[in-house]
Amino acid sequence: MPFSAYLDSVREDCRQLVEELGKYFDYVSILGTDVRATQYRADRNMSSIRDGEGECGFVIKMHSGRAFYEYSFDDIRNAGKAADAAGQSNAAGESMPAPQGETASAPASVAALAAHIARSVKVAGELTARQIEAARVDDQPMKRDFVRETDFDA
Repeated sequence: MPFSAYLDSVREDCRQLVEELGKYFDYVSILGTDVRATQYRADRNMSSIRDGEGECGFVIKMHSGRAFYEYSFDDIRNAGKAADAAGQSNAAGESMPAPQGETASAPASVAALAAHIARSVKVAGELTARQIEAARVDDQPMKRDFVRETDFDA
């Protein structure tokens, strides 16, 4: 079964998002899924087949050195555009964790999405002060190490 064309098309956006979020968190990982299905229905009166049903989405896991955070969304490109729009219209001046290190030249939507995610998972200072220190999470290289078998012909 071939790799998802959609996930392949957003691979670089995901890499840039992980890099941008790395300015705020000690550890960042992203899991993307794109599942397509075919629905088969049959009863005494009719039968039907419908293609294209499925789902896609992303889950980002972040670790601050003290706590884990998760954030999920459906489409990285739409989430980035929405974060851009929210950043432009946000006059409240919300505080958020400061990025660690130099700013990179990521596209505005990716940088805005990273900043939006960092703001979204920020917790009150009273809670972070009471968190315990945790061991650093070691990153592992991304690899594709299996192919799921199916009953359907490819």
